Amino acid sequence: MATPPWLTHYGSLVPHNLGYPRQDVFALLRGAANQQPDKPAISFMGAKITYAQLMDQIERLAGALARRGAHKGSRVIIMTPNSPQMAVAFFALLRMGAVPVLAPLIDDADELIARARQCGAMGLIVQNCLPESLSGLRNKLGLDLIVCAGQLDGLGPSVRLAQAFRRRLRPSAPDCRVVREAGVERFGRLLKENAQPPQRPVLSLEAPAVIVHTRGAGGQPRAVVLSHRALAANLCQAAAWLRLNPGDGVLVLGPLIRGLGLCLGLGAALVKGGCLILPSHEGPRAALSAIARRKPRFVAAEPGQLAALADLPEARKLPKGHLAAVICDGPAPAADFAERVGELTGAALMESYGLAEAGAMVAATPPGGQRRSGALAPLMDVEMIIAGPDGQAVAPGQAGEICLRGPGLMSGYQTGGRPDDQILRDGWLPTGDLGRLDQDGLLSVLGRTQDFAAQPRPLPADDRPAPKASRVHLRLCPAPERARAASAEG
Repeated sequence: MATPPWLTHYGSLVPHNLGYPRQDVFALLRGAANQQPDKPAISFMGAKITYAQLMDQIERLAGALARRGAHKGSRVIIMTPNSPQMAVAFFALLRMGAVPVLAPLIDDADELIARARQCGAMGLIVQNCLPESLSGLRNKLGLDLIVCAGQLDGLGPSVRLAQAFRRRLRPSAPDCRVVREAGVERFGRLLKENAQPPQRPVLSLEAPAVIVHTRGAGGQPRAVVLSHRALAANLCQAAAWLRLNPGDGVLVLGPLIRGLGLCLGLGAALVKGGCLILPSHEGPRAALSAIARRKPRFVAAEPGQLAALADLPEARKLPKGHLAAVICDGPAPAADFAERVGELTGAALMESYGLAEAGAMVAATPPGGQRRSGALAPLMDVEMIIAGPDGQAVAPGQAGEICLRGPGLMSGYQTGGRPDDQILRDGWLPTGDLGRLDQDGLLSVLGRTQDFAAQPRPLPADDRPAPKASRVHLRLCPAPERARAASAEG
């Protein structure tokens, strides 16, 4: 087979194919921690949590959750802001063979109840974001376990003292205190229990690893199930595409529960031995401060966050030289935005396209070769075609539905006891997004079709190969589920 033309845009340091580990994501994290236990894993609120400290907290929480009934296969909702507690809870559940259900921050108890029933959750790990009593919510949901996490849990006394002093000086500062209710466990107390963690279960790489919520038809949430194999593939692909090395700082501004936040921040940065950097609070000034003080090598953010950051007058004073790339979780806010990012930071802007059903980014600004706004290189080890109404691949330059196949695709939607994979046809996923591939194989995302889950359409089977001119075999990278909505709005 002739070398696909888009590979010339990869650059000399990005491989055209990957070998994937026969391990789950927790095993990859443990390997990174064993190699550099004293290196920082997470930076938050001025505190640095080393890999040894992170693993210790994961083991302690896993033991405490197991003592309270969580086990292999249990679904536990994590609904917290970006924080070290989210990372500890996520990996503690993976360590047990349980399934983290990553939910957005919502203040509607009815919506939370619907999500919990949709995925069969037995527990909830939450911060102070619900107006309703947590113990009352536990009774409504029939949950076995509710854990309330404080923003300062596990960060050490010096950080807690500094935040208490800050609140006295500035009463409007975020409230980091923990709700105390009967029947509600406290995250910090669980870490202090020193409970013996259970023996690590034997896991199939095809078993569910994580459930991510995404918007479906009419804005109704859908529960996307990613297997251990898919999740590990996504993280490895993200790291390879960005050439992420041990010790690299990754500042994540978007939510850790999806897209670049999950794949690059909560995943690749940690399993590859980097440092996950989280701002102490939301807002462009906090992000700017984190860039100036922590000097990350990568910044991952949503388009609106990057636009707000670039509009700050203080952004002109950012130090240059340490940033390798600013990764936009979707299309750039403006056609000339890459130039603005270069002027402010000295780094390249990387646009991206992806969706929760693919687990990670499926196309991005190529790291080498010619860069053009909105022109994205599909990533390795994923097949992609632009399909017409009959499901056949169209010629280069013509518009159609983006369809893809690869190692990072979901197992299906959680609709009951098992994932429903009917949307996947012969291993292909119709994304519901309109796009086109040019003669060089670069993708342009044009908008949305009708909801892709509503009516399954024919897709190319192995005995109906797509035309070579418009078929792509590439590698996957971090993924923004929001790119679909953003491209539709743009």
